[in-house]
Amino acid sequence: MFQETINSRTTQLVASILSAESESSQLKRLDDLLQHLQLHTVGQSHAVREGAIDTLLTLRRRTNDGNVLQSIREVCAALGYIDPPPMQGVRILSIDGGGMRGIAVIRMLEQLEKLTGRKVYELFDYVCGVSTGAIITCCMVPPLAMSMESLCQLYRNFSTRVFQQSMIWGTSKLVWSHAYYDTLRWEKVLTETVGSTRLLETTRYLNAPKICAISTIVNRSYVIPFLFRNYTLPYLMKSDYQGSSNHTMFEAIRASAAAPTIFEEFRIGDMLHQDGGILVNNPTAVAVQESKALWPDEHLSSVISCGTGRTDPVLTLDYDPASQSASTWKGIFDKILESATDTEAVHTTLNSLLPENVYFRLNPPITVSVAIDETNEDNLSQLEDEVDMYYRRNEEKFKIIANKLLVPRSPIKKCGDYIKDRVKILRKV
Repeated sequence: MFQETINSRTTQLVASILSAESESSQLKRLDDLLQHLQLHTVGQSHAVREGAIDTLLTLRRRTNDGNVLQSIREVCAALGYIDPPPMQGVRILSIDGGGMRGIAVIRMLEQLEKLTGRKVYELFDYVCGVSTGAIITCCMVPPLAMSMESLCQLYRNFSTRVFQQSMIWGTSKLVWSHAYYDTLRWEKVLTETVGSTRLLETTRYLNAPKICAISTIVNRSYVIPFLFRNYTLPYLMKSDYQGSSNHTMFEAIRASAAAPTIFEEFRIGDMLHQDGGILVNNPTAVAVQESKALWPDEHLSSVISCGTGRTDPVLTLDYDPASQSASTWKGIFDKILESATDTEAVHTTLNSLLPENVYFRLNPPITVSVAIDETNEDNLSQLEDEVDMYYRRNEEKFKIIANKLLVPRSPIKKCGDYIKDRVKILRKV
């Protein structure tokens, strides 16, 4: 009975959209449908079966009102409708975890902005980030649409406002709350930055990419990744990963960057989230899988995987007497954790599976030691210098990437997109 009531209301809301005569009435009915879908996610599949997507595309073609078009984009995202990519193929950006070393990614993306003359979010169809990558992802897309320069300053702000406190105070907090730093202070800074913006709201803006931030759910029988999405998967399409679009940017970042011993874990409902880097510190493979689900008939044009700097450790025998005599639980755990959060293993796999002219890994070698909670300004400045040196040595590679990101969609593909769009609209005429 409950399902029948939801379906009946869904049918009514879908049918009311095209009958709305004024733009204010259209906005009201679109908002009613969106709120209904967010409150009753089980109604999404029924809405699609009732022709909601065809209805929205028909209205999109009829209207020139900017506010109505924004609402249509958001409702389409909630229903799992994905427009074809605007360029020749799907362009993916993946950003590793790494705390304050995220500055390295920001510097590299800044170079892509300069080479293309466009904001980073306009260059990609899908952006996926974990931990510090989630921060960069959420802050660079609309409505925030922060420049790379502003993002770099934001990270400096994190360093001074979040990561500076006395060792005595930090140690005492670690004992009582399992977090060295003041989590409430971090949440305050985060709220000041992203506010209460919902993930789906980012889809209201033209050229905004599909995004996801990855956390780790730790209160299940085994740990699993969780994807905070700004989209719903297309009707009948399944994902290998648990996730939801019914969250805010604050929740996505707070969960994805809840590094153990750094910040307290984050609870949403019955799920306990910790840093996504525990399981997926290089989210490129996840980004590729999700993109395939969103655009199953499109080829991958560019897959850009950004690391936060590598030190290229040399494999040697551990000469620690304690390690030679017997394995300690701490020693074993530290090595397992280091292996689990290794980003280059994913790179090695993708590098062998994806074409050379599609997959690009940007991960500068660094000699300076930069902790995830780094506060030393000299170390951060040296990190920037080493990334700039990496760019100068690989300038040709960056130019190749920039050119690939700007390859326009072919007339044949545009024609196919138009025909598919018209077929859906004609079904509602």
